[in-house]
Amino acid sequence: MSNKKIIAYSYILKKLGLLSQSEVENLNDLYKSKPSKRK
Repeated sequence: MSNKKIIAYSYILKKLGLLSQSEVENLNDLYKSKPSKRK
């Protein structure tokens, strides 16, 4: 999955109330800290 898809997915879950704001931020931090696979 791309970062944009993950961020969009977590945003949708947050909108549905399935994720708290802190969980969304943790997800975003996790994917931002991963090394990019782009060349």
